[in-house]
Amino acid sequence: MMQERVLVWMMPGAAALLAAAPANTQGAAQGAAAFRIVVPAEGLADAGLTGCAATGAAEAYRAHLAARLARPVSLCGAADAMAAAAALRDGKADMALLDPAAFETVKDKARAMLAGRMDAATGRPVAVALVLKRSGKTRLADLAGAAPIVAGTAPASKDVPMQALADAGAPLASFKPLQVIAGDEPAFAALRSGRGDLLVVTASARQRVCSALDVKVDPCADLTAVWRGRPRAARAMVVANSMATSDRHQLVGIHIALHFEAPRAMGFMARAMAPAVALDPAEPTALLAAR
Repeated sequence: MMQERVLVWMMPGAAALLAAAPANTQGAAQGAAAFRIVVPAEGLADAGLTGCAATGAAEAYRAHLAARLARPVSLCGAADAMAAAAALRDGKADMALLDPAAFETVKDKARAMLAGRMDAATGRPVAVALVLKRSGKTRLADLAGAAPIVAGTAPASKDVPMQALADAGAPLASFKPLQVIAGDEPAFAALRSGRGDLLVVTASARQRVCSALDVKVDPCADLTAVWRGRPRAARAMVVANSMATSDRHQLVGIHIALHFEAPRAMGFMARAMAPAVALDPAEPTALLAAR
């Protein structure tokens, strides 16, 4: 068994993470450079990460990636998300866990890749805000004072779409009380009957209701989409734009299977990206407000 010695790097305003971080390279390609992961370390000591020393769940995650990537992997904790972003920006990390504020500092050269799934049924579905075309409303700012409607009480139908609208800057504070209508078709009917003047649904719900076998027929020709987008991710794994597409796809494939393929490794990510129970692919701008 070989051991790779990973050099220490310094972060502005912070001490060196650790003098050296041993990485198990059994089965890794000879001479391969270590794949470097940096995450904010706050609260991760009891998950096994101290500096660049990984034990327990943290080591399970590091070792799983090393085995799947067939190369050494180093896992280091940074002082905070800003320090993790600095490591990525300065070429001292290949993948970093960032929040929206930290991503702002690297958004010109990096992209989000993975975001957390809050529970087994709820990810970050695309939402759409619909109004009657005759209302003349075309912008989020036009929605001030709206009476919103959603289709059901499930988080994916109610909480997530409304959060997406809030993240986009819609004037939710001025909205009238939310009306919850059970079912997609009834919710669309409620908008058309004037029970409310704004319908916030998932894009898949809109597709179900507004599709027709005849492509010349538009069942929703009387409606206008004022906005479409996802809620902003609280945290996401971020990589440089320059990373090869094949490498990025491999990393996504490894991580989306983590919760059932390597539960102990997922235990570390669940702590790092709390309250995630699984990881989903994320669009490049997942950490930006969708305006």
